[in-house]
Amino acid sequence: MARPSPRRPSPSRCRAPTLSPTPASSPRRAARSSGRWRAISACPAAWSAGAAGAPRSRSAELGRRALLADAGDAAETRRALGDLARTLETSGLAPSAAVAWALAGDETARLRLLAQPEVCDALARRLVALGNDCRDPVDRDGARPDVAHATGPNLRETIAGWIHEGHRRRALGEVRARLSDDEDPWLAEVAGLLVALAVRGPRLDVVGDGTLRLALGARVTIGRRGATIAVTGPGVAPEHLALWRDEHGVRVASDTGTATGTTLAGARISAPLPVGASLLLHLAGCVEVRASSPSSAGPLFVDVGDARYCVPLGAAYLDAHGEAAVGADGACWQLALSPGEQAPTAATRAGDAPWVLARAAGRTRDTGVAPRASLDLCFGDLLPCGNGFLPLEVRPPRAD
Repeated sequence: MARPSPRRPSPSRCRAPTLSPTPASSPRRAARSSGRWRAISACPAAWSAGAAGAPRSRSAELGRRALLADAGDAAETRRALGDLARTLETSGLAPSAAVAWALAGDETARLRLLAQPEVCDALARRLVALGNDCRDPVDRDGARPDVAHATGPNLRETIAGWIHEGHRRRALGEVRARLSDDEDPWLAEVAGLLVALAVRGPRLDVVGDGTLRLALGARVTIGRRGATIAVTGPGVAPEHLALWRDEHGVRVASDTGTATGTTLAGARISAPLPVGASLLLHLAGCVEVRASSPSSAGPLFVDVGDARYCVPLGAAYLDAHGEAAVGADGACWQLALSPGEQAPTAATRAGDAPWVLARAAGRTRDTGVAPRASLDLCFGDLLPCGNGFLPLEVRPPRAD
């Protein structure tokens, strides 16, 4: 199939040297009325804003406790933040509610609100505004203030610089360390926004020429609830089917031991099956799942209903069009879950869950991004792809 001609943005849009949340004028964004945007922007964009009946000091203190909580009081703090989130959402303050849900550790509610473009945009714009309020040009030698001794404006400038350059985990860690002794509202608001906008995976969407639905992780599950890829149907288990690579690197699919089973050509499978070029299975005898791969070295594609997912079972490589690439040579970006981090539990502090990292791959030499630089993604980020191409946009997953 012939490749469409490269997209030609203005020079200022294709040379972005760092990541930054998507501006309102993004060419990938559908036009919206100015009145609607003003209404969204006027909403409090951070958890510390509170709501009617929820004093500012109370909501701010809950946020600080969520970021600093240990196993002893994390559950109680999250329950209180969940109550606050419901109040905010009922009051029509969806951006604030998204931050509260994030601090409460409710990923389902956070992503449900962030999937509304106006909510994600409002939070991303607020994070940009907070950074622009305090960022000054770095010294001529590129140095930043020594964060160990920085306070007030210097500390804010350093943290804003890290956020703009994609070092969000470092920024969040420093903010958390300071919040134990410092009640600076700027630090607290930035921390809440980072927790809300963090791309935790395993599901995210990348918008290029089209929309690529990514499902990251070495093991990807398909099921009704709690699975990487969500499906519905009678008899489908919460995690019904699993995909992974065996010890030889062969991609396999297996039922997880469900009562209703998984069938191949009408026969129930009892052992892992190699996917090969294509494999058609039925969950509980009724939900069709097709796994296929155009190339043995490329990612899997999983078709469930009307949706198609890219399942690399490892790092995902993306080309300048936002499509899956085979390996780093033809790719602009590599996306993967941060290594060595555990899934959150009831005792996990807000912001400690895994993060999706982006690394510049083989074809990003003219983007201004350092090769192999590791960047912590936030929803709304733009990934530059070089001259002649618009950047790729990182978006929350659409409802499956």
